[in-house]
Amino acid sequence: MKDNLVEIQAKDKLHICTDLKYNLGGFQSFSLDKDSRGYFLHVKPVTIDGQVSSFGAFSGFKYLIRETKRKSYKAYIGSLKLLIESYEYLIKNMIIMVCKQEEIEESKVDGIFNETMKQLKDHLKKVSA
Repeated sequence: MKDNLVEIQAKDKLHICTDLKYNLGGFQSFSLDKDSRGYFLHVKPVTIDGQVSSFGAFSGFKYLIRETKRKSYKAYIGSLKLLIESYEYLIKNMIIMVCKQEEIEESKVDGIFNETMKQLKDHLKKVSA
């Protein structure tokens, strides 16, 4: 089941998922914060069991990569390029934090990170061709 840009199996049914998603932004009633409008990097743990995927509330991390006025293909490609070229350190640290949160061995972190970067670069080649 592939709902995310990158899904890397970390333990039995637990996957570390990385995605670049557009957020409309606005007021968040639960956190009482105002989110920016734009493309966000999401790194989260997801349990995938057959055709069912589930994740816990408040698990994982998100970070604004590029603020935009509206969702567009051009802005998505630009955000994906920016993510790959300039945010490698951030992606790795977010993966490390999720792995610590889910008690995944440190020895697996580099493999998860390298595979994530490979799949992000492959996706960029596919969508910009």
